[in-house]
Amino acid sequence: MHRSNLVVEAGERETALIFQNLALFPLMPVWENVTFGLEALGVSKRDRRGKAEAFLHLVALSDQVGKKPGELSGGQR
Repeated sequence: MHRSNLVVEAGERETALIFQNLALFPLMPVWENVTFGLEALGVSKRDRRGKAEAFLHLVALSDQVGKKPGELSGGQR
């Protein structure tokens, strides 16, 4: 069976639960919300961009990067 490199077993994940509304910065657009944690970890701008683009594509939000959390549907948040 072929597995994606992005699939991580539940026991191997560093994060178990993220509350959707509490984890978002309402004044930051999607792009900044996604890259905020990477920036805090010291990830380079180039690497942050690549990781964010891949993740946003994976969750079908590539076309929503400029919107703020309040402009997204509940599922998109």
